[in-house]
Parts: sequence; C-alpha cells; structure tokens
Amino acid sequence: MSKEDPVTAEVRRETGSGTDLWSVIISPSIWALHFLVCYVSAAIYCQKLGRDAPLSDIRFLVIAATILALAGILWSSIRLWRVHDRSLTDHDFEYEHNTPEERHRFLSHVALMLCVLSAVAVIYVTIPMLYLEELPMSPRLLTGLGLVLLILAWAGPLPRLVPDSFTAHMALHMGVVGIAVPILAAGLAPMVADHPWLRSQLALPIAVSLIDLVIVWGWHTPVLHHASRTSGWALAYEQASFAFAALLVWVLALAAPRGRRDSAALAGALTLFFTSMHMTLLGALIGLAPRPVYPGHAHDNPFGLSEMADQQVGGVIMLAIGGIIYLVGGLTLVGRALKRPVPS
Repeated sequence: MSKEDPVTAEVRRETGSGTDLWSVIISPSIWALHFLVCYVSAAIYCQKLGRDAPLSDIRFLVIAATILALAGILWSSIRLWRVHDRSLTDHDFEYEHNTPEERHRFLSHVALMLCVLSAVAVIYVTIPMLYLEELPMSPRLLTGLGLVLLILAWAGPLPRLVPDSFTAHMALHMGVVGIAVPILAAGLAPMVADHPWLRSQLALPIAVSLIDLVIVWGWHTPVLHHASRTSGWALAYEQASFAFAALLVWVLALAAPRGRRDSAALAGALTLFFTSMHMTLLGALIGLAPRPVYPGHAHDNPFGLSEMADQQVGGVIMLAIGGIIYLVGGLTLVGRALKRPVPS
C-alpha cells in the first residue's frame, strides 16, 4: 500500500472523509436559496394582489423559510465544529506558518465564519418583512431608559474585564452604541426634530457618518486600542467618543422635521446603512485576521479563551450585533419613507 500524501492525510484528518467542497459553500448556498424564495414569493404576491395588499400571508412564508434556513446553517456549523474538533482554548485558530496543512485549516476556519455570515445575511433578508407599525412611546421614557442602560453598561462588570478580554471590550462597545444610545436617541430625536441645523438633507448625514467612521476605526488601531485596554482614562475617553458619535448618527437618523418626514427618513437611512457597512467590514477584518491584531492582552482571559479565539469572538460580536442593529434601523426608516396609506 502506497504511503498517503501528507496534505491528503491532513485533509482527511480535518474533514473525516477527504476534501469536501460542500462544507465551505453549503451555508452561503442556503442563504442564496432563502433569498430567492423570499424575493420571488414576495414579487409574485405583490404582482397578483397589488403593492397595498396586506403582508400577513406572505410574512408567514418568509418566517417559515427563515426558520428552515437558520436551522440548516446551524446544522452545518455544528457539523463543521464536531468534525474539526475545535477548541476555543487551544491553538487551532493560529496560523503562523505558510504550509499546506495550515492553509487547509484556515480554509476550514473560513467555512465556519461563512456560517456566521450566512446566518446574518438570512436575518437581513427577513427584516423588511417583519417591519411593524410604529409604537407611540413617551420621549422622556425612552430618554430615561437610554440613560439607565448607559449607566448599567459603564458601571457594570464589562469595563473591569476589558484589560484581559477583547470580547468584553467589544461587548461594551456594542452595548453602548447598539442598544443604549439608539434608545436614548429615540427619546431625544422628537425634541430636536425642528431645529434649524437639521435642514441639511445631504451634507450633514455625510459629515456625521464620516465622523463616526474616523472615531470607530481610529480607536481600533493597535496604538489607541492598547491605550484603552491599559488606561482607565483612555477607556473613559474612548467610550465617551463612541457614545457621542453614535448619538449624532442616531439622532440625525431618527429626527423627522415637519413637512420633510420622508426625505429625512431616507437621509437617516443612508447614515445608518453606511455605519452598518463600515462596522461589518471592521468586524470581518478583525474576526478573519490570521494572527492577533492586538497582542499582549490575554494573560488571564475571564472567559477562558485563547488570544486568537478572544479576538475572533469580538469580531463576530461587532459584525453580527453592531451591523445588524444599524441595518434594522435603516430598513425601518426606509419602510417609514416608502409606506403609503391604503386608499379608502
């Protein structure tokens, strides 16, 4: 019996049965099929019944397709994890040498990340169908709730975990800009909706989006990130700048001046879409990096994660949670702008 090629042996060890292309493309294929089913079904439904037809019937079909798609992606993820025998606390996710074995292991890692991205994409496709009527809530109640959530985020356990955990750092970031600040902005937006500085429909959204981009990406450069992980004052300044930039973005997006409700909603959606894109890109770059981007901070990880696993979990949090929250806000504003009253 001829000796098996080392690369073939490595491939067989990783997949259990040799090279399996489906392990890489099955999740994106499920997302593509889900997209086609939802898009074609909605198009036929609207063509037959008109654009003002109630969406209750087609909504059930989309939800059912989404549940099946997410179940398929979950099955693929569990299968990949079990076959590759991954562990978040060892060195399975480190790639220091340019060898065929490590290139193959990196490809299997990409397959797992594609499962996460495909699940997020399936949710993105479903969000417009789940658009609900606006619920009237007191601006003061929303403002108070947003402030309480900010205090809980900054006074809770996460800031103390930041020096040793990138995951905790990213969870704190997303909790502030993706949960507390949007609720706070929803309360403040009606109070400033008719302010003169909101008259700009294009220049202001672009300027605010760029400010947020510079602040978020700037604090994720290795030098500034190291400062925020080692200095309490730097962390406080970082979190304050994150909250300030996010508050500008959300207040501008949610404010609806009288007489320009639709145009303001579309301008706000543009701002949120751009923010969602650059957060998703940054999260993907961090999560897919082949080596630690921020080394030297995993001496005593509170979650028991290796340095690479900690970085990758943090990247997924930013990609999946941060990106999707801003996208939901943008799609909701587009729905507000395009919604027409049904003729009586």
